[in-house]
Amino acid sequence: MIADLTNGGCDGRPLDAHTHNVWAIAWSPTGRYLASAGAIADGDNHHGVVLWDREQISSIARVIYKSSRFGGIDSKFAISADGSSWVCGDCQDRIIWDGQPIDLPTGVYSGIASGVAMTPDGQEAAVAFSGHIVVIRRSAGGFGVELRRGLSIPVRALAYVNGALYAEDEKLNIWRVSDTTAEKVITSAPFDSVSCLDDGPIGPHFISEVFNQEGAALLKLSEPDSGEVKEFALPSDADTCAALTFSPAAMTAVRANAAYRPLLIVRLSSGSAFQEMRNPLRSASGLQTVLRNARLSRDGRRLIASSDNSDLAVFDLAAERLIGVINLGEVNRVSLAADGNVALIQGGGKIMLVDLDPLSWQRKAQQLVSDR
Repeated sequence: MIADLTNGGCDGRPLDAHTHNVWAIAWSPTGRYLASAGAIADGDNHHGVVLWDREQISSIARVIYKSSRFGGIDSKFAISADGSSWVCGDCQDRIIWDGQPIDLPTGVYSGIASGVAMTPDGQEAAVAFSGHIVVIRRSAGGFGVELRRGLSIPVRALAYVNGALYAEDEKLNIWRVSDTTAEKVITSAPFDSVSCLDDGPIGPHFISEVFNQEGAALLKLSEPDSGEVKEFALPSDADTCAALTFSPAAMTAVRANAAYRPLLIVRLSSGSAFQEMRNPLRSASGLQTVLRNARLSRDGRRLIASSDNSDLAVFDLAAERLIGVINLGEVNRVSLAADGNVALIQGGGKIMLVDLDPLSWQRKAQQLVSDR
């Protein structure tokens, strides 16, 4: 906690990033910046320095949109491949693109979005509502909006694959959505239930966790372009799924669970080889946190997830280590740019852009040192 010695009492909420011991703290001369050194993972062999900018939510996060009312606690949104553009499907009961409200065609009313996707270049976005899909294009003159017809069933996820728009429905069928029609390209086999899905795909696959008629858990990977569907059996002790994310370049899926078991890394390119990675994060009670809203970069090296829906955990999956934890107060939804250097976070009535580029972190550290 930070105490206000002038007015008395505590100044703001606790700054929470270290897992246990804090060995040293230092202020900048103006009082804006604070550095703390201590443990950043379980055990005594992982230490680091946490940098705080007290005028921001975080020294590497900035608020780009704020509203007292969102369309839902799980407002759907998407981000471009380089992180320079974003779209929210139901922020303040409207579509918001880079902070600008989008006017819909007459007679079309937005509601709670069930799926949102954006092309890698950030020039086109699609938002699915109950009974219709809206496609928005950016141009020099503003935004153009089209209503796609022919798909009246509930949509679970949207994705752009090689320039074409695809939708996954609640039964895991895949549809190619054109200007006037929707063509089913994958017909899914019946499943008893769907446990998890990656509803923020960066192409060219959809992935979900399902249960077959015998009750066994499977990962179902669908490739819309080819129509190919693959299924991978999960271990019988996998526990309840909390989050699922997939990297198309590395052909790797990461599955977090709602219990306190390690993360499950599934290498789909090598016959569904399984690997466990321990979650080093703990809550104030000492119990391991539950990781949700997991997202992988396209190359499979950077993994982010919300820790107990309050912190953003950043992992180097290749090295199987925690890079750091960013305290954002509340994290309800997460999206990640393809290169893993920019995250889009919604929580507490705000949308935030988080800079995850290591070079930017280095510049922040140099700035802190020079300010002292």
